[in-house]
Amino acid sequence: MHLELERKPTALRAGILAALCFFVFIKTAGATPTDTIGIPSTDILERGSGQLKIESNISESPQERHNAPSELGLEYGVARKWEAGADLNGAGSKSVNLNFKYGVEEKKRLPAFAIGAYAIGIGRKAQNKLNYEMWYAVAGKTIPRFARVTAGGYYGTSNLINDVDNQQNKTGLLLSLDRQFTEKLWAAADYLSGNNLYGAKGVGVSYDITRSNSLCLSYMFYNAKQIADRKKDVFSAQIEINY
Repeated sequence: MHLELERKPTALRAGILAALCFFVFIKTAGATPTDTIGIPSTDILERGSGQLKIESNISESPQERHNAPSELGLEYGVARKWEAGADLNGAGSKSVNLNFKYGVEEKKRLPAFAIGAYAIGIGRKAQNKLNYEMWYAVAGKTIPRFARVTAGGYYGTSNLINDVDNQQNKTGLLLSLDRQFTEKLWAAADYLSGNNLYGAKGVGVSYDITRSNSLCLSYMFYNAKQIADRKKDVFSAQIEINY
């Protein structure tokens, strides 16, 4: 999502309290870096700053509605141009996924650029090790009075991202448009190609409740409806707390 660099300690404490209360009512799923909707962005957290993300997912279909696995994630600017993070995955799962990203900011005619990996599983038990290990590279350029355009590609090292026929479908495109409409309102649309667990189209909006806390609402349309875990599209509500 978009990054807000100004923060207030009192707003942070209030945001964390609200997020923890929210988390009590959801199940705790993939580790993602700072992103647009479903793909990594070229944004990098400043050194020493962090972002807490708490997301609740609802899977929709005409016949059935149910809670999909949700996620609790933490990102941190570990060094200049570097960020890293971790997510708690799966309803009741003890696994944790890691991510990291290196990026260079946009300068005049030069686009921003970022490379990294996410969904790196470290669970001790095989059934809890949700290791998709997605490597990616993206570049982004802001077009005045239009939007920021981001494009890139990914490679997944795990067989768990095979397609519906269990054939390897490990590479694809990453595309997104995002725009800051007002000081508080941001919107984006993105696309991750591939008929695998990650392939999807996403749209979403984010509103800054305070300078430190924001609420993001998004909807994901999955490419491979034949895959068991992707039969239904997903609506998500996410609280982001910057500190």
